Amino acid sequence: MEYHFSFICDPDLNKLMAPQNALYRPQIKWLKFSLCVVLFMVFQVLLAFAEKHWLNVEISPTSSFFNLAISGFLVVKKLALFAVHCYQRYAPAHVRLKCCMEPSCSQYMAISLRKYGFIVGTINGYKRYCRCEPPGEVDYP
Repeated sequence: MEYHFSFICDPDLNKLMAPQNALYRPQIKWLKFSLCVVLFMVFQVLLAFAEKHWLNVEISPTSSFFNLAISGFLVVKKLALFAVHCYQRYAPAHVRLKCCMEPSCSQYMAISLRKYGFIVGTINGYKRYCRCEPPGEVDYP
């Protein structure tokens, strides 16, 4: 006798059939995020001050954009992780339990961002999101 199970994308049924997929709701570290943003802004001000007064360089829009891009690249990974954590914390359960993969797509994105950085981590997370369909599988970055 052969049994065929079809996957139904129903969050309540998924919760009953796969209790190991409990929702992970991380604590949002608002102080750490605020400190990161403030330090980024202070770094920008100090960089502009150093160019103007110590290096005697006239600040042009091109150099300011270049400095902002370089220092922003250092912060963007933390901002992306913060966005993923906010989604994990505040997204309703009926949205989050539709993922049929292990780990969930949002957890995969967080792991991938930590492991590979912003660019490669985001690409890997997007590819994983595109593959997320029944019956699901176990796939770690």
